[in-house]
Amino acid sequence: MLIDPEQNSLFPASLRLPGDYLIPITTTRPPIGGVRYWFRCPVEHDRKPCGRRVKKLYLPPEQVFGCRECHDLTYRSIQKHDNRVAKLARDPEALDAALKSENLRRAGLGIDALMLHVKEMQKHAW
Repeated sequence: MLIDPEQNSLFPASLRLPGDYLIPITTTRPPIGGVRYWFRCPVEHDRKPCGRRVKKLYLPPEQVFGCRECHDLTYRSIQKHDNRVAKLARDPEALDAALKSENLRRAGLGIDALMLHVKEMQKHAW
C-alpha cells in the first residue's frame, strides 16, 4: 500500500491497493493544528466518483470499497425504526411513487413502508 505521488485535480493523493485499485485521500487542517486524513469514496455513480469525505470505507462481500451511503449500510437503531419508512407510510402519494420507482433502494423503502402501513392498520382494526 503506497500513497500515490501523482496528484490529480480533485484529490491530493491516492492509496494504491493490489490490482491498481486507487482510493483517493484528502486532508484537512483542524483549528487546533495538525493534519487530518480522509478517504474519498471511490464508488462511481453515472461515471462520476461519489467523492464523499469519510473516515472509514467498507468492503461488503464481492463489492468494492465504498462509504456507508453508497453501500446503503445503516446502523441497527435505524433498522429498527427508519424515519424514511415511517414518512412514506404516512404519505400515500409518496408511498405509491416509491413502490413504482426503478431505484431499487427507494422501492425497498416503499415495500418496508407498505408493510409498516399494513401493521398499523391491523393494530387499529382490533
